[in-house]
Amino acid sequence: MQALPLRFPPVFNSVSVYFRPTHNPRNRGQNGRSQVIYKIAKVQKGDLSMASTPRVTFASRADGAPSATRGGTPLEVALRDWLSELRLSNRSQTTIDWYRDLFQGRILPALTRQGIRTVDQIQREHVRELREQLQRDGRRPRHRFDGKVSTARTPLTPASLHAYHRVLRAFYRWCVSEGYSPDRGIGRLPSPREPVREARVFSTAEIDGMLRLASSRDRLILEVLLGTGLRVSELCGLEVRDFRVDHPDGPYLDVRAGKGNKQRAVPLTTVLARKLRRYLTHERPTTSCPALFVTERSGFGQDDRQVLRPAAVQLLIRRLGQRAGIKPGRVSPHTFRHTFATRALSGGMDLLRLQRVLGHTSLSMVSRYVHFGKSELLRGWDRFFDSAA
Repeated sequence: MQALPLRFPPVFNSVSVYFRPTHNPRNRGQNGRSQVIYKIAKVQKGDLSMASTPRVTFASRADGAPSATRGGTPLEVALRDWLSELRLSNRSQTTIDWYRDLFQGRILPALTRQGIRTVDQIQREHVRELREQLQRDGRRPRHRFDGKVSTARTPLTPASLHAYHRVLRAFYRWCVSEGYSPDRGIGRLPSPREPVREARVFSTAEIDGMLRLASSRDRLILEVLLGTGLRVSELCGLEVRDFRVDHPDGPYLDVRAGKGNKQRAVPLTTVLARKLRRYLTHERPTTSCPALFVTERSGFGQDDRQVLRPAAVQLLIRRLGQRAGIKPGRVSPHTFRHTFATRALSGGMDLLRLQRVLGHTSLSMVSRYVHFGKSELLRGWDRFFDSAA
């Protein structure tokens, strides 16, 4: 370790100042430069002497060259700083909460059980042990709506294991870029292989069965999900003013609470727009709540209706699926999103238009939600090879 004493003029009482070079620390391994962070601790006003001598610390990199790190940073502190950085980067609160819940719920306790207290202690073997431990522990106990807790141990799905690895990798790469740890290649560990499965979609009979059993409001909710492909959070975030019929080219929903805080317009068919207009005129309860869909009953001790929550939509769809006799599986609002995308593609919608309606940033994301059903795949297969016969 090499320490370089620094002297600075007096500044305000008890401050910590970090100076970073202008080059990108992510390019450290390419251009041979190291990120150097000067920390000035507790400089007393009116006194040129330092309360603690500032040090520039160099730690060994994998290639033998020195790289500056802030060693000894507790995992909890680094996690707090990382989440703060995500907020400053305008990441959605849902994404930040998801990162925090996965890290604090499983990753941090698993690393602590291995004796890891600081970021610079994490090695590649610790990540491998973390994966094995997550698989041994299985899925977390689920709290059901009736208050009971499921204690049955179920294996962790490959998708869940991939999600934990993705969160840890993003956290570690940020820590390396900020100088909390030398780069030990953990961010380059291959992700667990996630099997590719055909998306679950509803059949026409399943949709008709749920629509017959639903109430007037719930039926409209299902029809909006099926006719727009909205996420459940976007559906619950809609307000009355987001139903727009003033555009000369047709009605649409102004989705302002999209994933990643991205706003987009989702077109509506003439039939669905007519049903929404009738709902707002004759069926929606009179309330000061601005939400498009509100609760059917007032809140406890309150006279006004409340915003319909995503958990309530998930519950009503699950119950309708059970009553309609749909086989156990993924009966959720997102299944309506898969069904919408598959129907739109089968009806001839181009991928660019579908990408914009679904709110994705790339076409590769659209391919995860759409698939050709077996009927569409088999129907008319011979015509592709008629010329070769």
